[in-house]
Amino acid sequence: MEKSNFITSWQEVHTIVDDAMSKGNRSVSIYISPDGGMSISVSPWPDEESLRVAYKQGKISYNDYRKSIGLSPVKT
Repeated sequence: MEKSNFITSWQEVHTIVDDAMSKGNRSVSIYISPDGGMSISVSPWPDEESLRVAYKQGKISYNDYRKSIGLSPVKT
């Protein structure tokens, strides 16, 4: 699910971000450490926590919530 790499060049950052953007539903976090290294994390968006909040607020159905996190819908 989540992919994390320790990277050293901005070109690598651009490549990873471009790939995430082409998939459309991804969240990208970039961390630049004091020693000059960089770490980038790509996660599906919306994440499970955001989906759970949307479900509790009545913005999405229970089956939409389940489908978004990779589970089969249930019969109601």
